[in-house]
Amino acid sequence: MSHRCSGSLFDNWKGDDIIENKMKREKYLKEIERIYKRWAFCYDLIPRTYLLGRDASYRRRAIQRLNLKRGDRVLEIGCATGLTFPFIREAIGEEGEIIGLDYSKALLRKAEERIKKKNWKNIRLVQQEASQLSLNEEVDGVLSIYTMPLVYDYREAIKRAVDLLKDNGRLVILSSKHTSGFFRFLNPLASLANRPFVPRGESSIKSWEEIWEIMRGLLREVKIESFFFDLIYLAWGTKKMRIVANFGTRINTN
Repeated sequence: MSHRCSGSLFDNWKGDDIIENKMKREKYLKEIERIYKRWAFCYDLIPRTYLLGRDASYRRRAIQRLNLKRGDRVLEIGCATGLTFPFIREAIGEEGEIIGLDYSKALLRKAEERIKKKNWKNIRLVQQEASQLSLNEEVDGVLSIYTMPLVYDYREAIKRAVDLLKDNGRLVILSSKHTSGFFRFLNPLASLANRPFVPRGESSIKSWEEIWEIMRGLLREVKIESFFFDLIYLAWGTKKMRIVANFGTRINTN
C-alpha cells in the first residue's frame, strides 16, 4: 500500500513538472511571437546596424563552413525574413533546396514577400518551433544564425538538427557571446543591444559554451572561431558516419 502511495506521489510530481514546463514553454513562445511581430517591419536593419555593416560577410562565412555543393538541400533554423537565402542559393544553385524554418509568423511573412519578389522557386518555408523540429527528409547542411540560444530547448533542437543531417553533413551556428578578453568592457553594451529581442527575464546573451559542448557530444571535428571584438562566434561540426551492419541496419556512431 505504501509503495503504491509513493509511486502515485512521484507520478503526480512528475506530472506537475511536465505541466509547469509546458506552461513555461507556451508563455515563452508567445513572448517570442510578440517580440518579433513588433520588430518584423525593420528586422533586416537590426543585424546590419548591430554589426556595423559586417552582417553579410559573417553570413557568407557561415555558409562557407557548411561545405555545400550544387544541388544540396539546406535547413536554416531561424530563417527570419530570409536574409541568408541569397548566399545559400549562391552555393547550392537553382537545383538545390532551402528549407527555411522559423516560429515567428510575422518574420515568415516577410520571408515570403522576399521569395515572391525575387521569384525564387527552390525555397520552402516552415512555421515550427525548433525544439519540435520534424521533417520527412534528410538535409546536407543545417544553419542557424543568431537563433539557437533563443530556442526554448536548444539542446533538443540541436539533437533533432543533427538527426536530420546526412552522413558528413554539417551543422553551423553563428551567434552572440560575451568575451573574457581585452574587449570585455563591451559585454554590457552587447547585452543591452540584444535585450529588446529576448523574452522578459531571459539573459540576452547566453549559453554559448553549453551549445559548444552539445555540439562536441553529437558531432565530430567541431571547430569554433570568434570575431567582432570576440562578441560573435561561429561554431561548426560534421555528422559522424553511420556504419551499415551486415544485416543492413544503419548504426549511428554518435
